[in-house]
This record gives sequence, C-alpha cells and structure tokens, in this order.
Amino acid sequence: MPVSGYPGYEVSDQGNVRSLDRIIKHPRGAMCRKGVMLKVTTGRGVKPYRLVTLYGPKGRKPGQKICILMLIAFVEPKPFPKAVSRHLDDDSLNDVLSNLAWGTKADNVGDAIRNGRHRSACGERHPNARLTEDSVLAIRAAAAAGTRKSELASLYNVSNHTIGEIVRRKVWRHVQEPNTTPRKETTS
Repeated sequence: MPVSGYPGYEVSDQGNVRSLDRIIKHPRGAMCRKGVMLKVTTGRGVKPYRLVTLYGPKGRKPGQKICILMLIAFVEPKPFPKAVSRHLDDDSLNDVLSNLAWGTKADNVGDAIRNGRHRSACGERHPNARLTEDSVLAIRAAAAAGTRKSELASLYNVSNHTIGEIVRRKVWRHVQEPNTTPRKETTS
C-alpha cells in the first residue's frame, strides 16, 4: 500500500517499507533510480520502535514509526487527535498488521496488564519474578522459626535484602498466610 504523505514509498502488511522505481531529473538528463527496501533502524528507549527515514514534499523526515505508517495505510488515518498505535502483544518491534491497532493510552495500559507486562503486575505475574507465592510463605515461616536470612537467600537464589523485605512485608505484601485476615491500616 502507498505511504500516505510520501509519494514514491510503499509499506507491506509485514512491516517492510520500500521506495518505488522513479525517474529523477538531473541537469545532464533524467536518471532512473531503482526502488529498494529501506534500512530499518531501532529507536532507543524503554520501548524501542522500528523506524525508517522518508523523503517527502517537505524534505527529509527521519524516525518515522513503521507501525504508524502501516495503520494509516491499511486501517485509517488517526481516528482522533490523541490516538496512539497499539502493539497488541506489547512487542514494539513486532510490526505485523494483525498485531496493530489504534487506541488510547489507557488501551495500551490494558494490553500491558492483560499480557502481564505492566509494572502493576505483581507477584508471580510480574515478568521478572523469581519467587512464587508459596515460596514467599515458606520464607516467612522459616524466618519466623529462626532460619537466617543468608541461608534463605542462598536457598531461593535472591539477596539477603530481598529476604528481609519479604519478611517485613515491604514486598509481596499481597501474599497473606492462610487463616489470617489482611491487616487493617489504623489512623490516629
């Protein structure tokens, strides 16, 4: 499909962007330039995107997100001013049309929570979790019985600091021992 606003370029539903064959006017005469697949770069940051540089009527435009070019070409132009591109699987490098949609920032957060990649995902659902809720309960029980933090840390492959935070309920505080009720916060 043609890239909107950039004559001479096409984007595929698989995330490839190419220039078309074209004739360039030159003082010595017209030159035929063969179309090529564009070089894709990856943006820097927490969530990198696949980018290309395009040349349009207003000159060089570096850093064009391929996902946005695809949505405009295959789906529709931005449906509302604050619309953002969504990667349904939360992989910002997976620019396949079936993985893309327009939405809001809230929709993006909903995708991240559903896929277990949002920072509010806690406990076992967090992508970097090393422990399970059962192991947290076992750590607290062993610490209450007098087992040293260093022994527990080496047994569960975490730091002494992490063991202390678990025991003091600074982390994994949502995990409650069976037959106990959650602590109520009192205000004075």
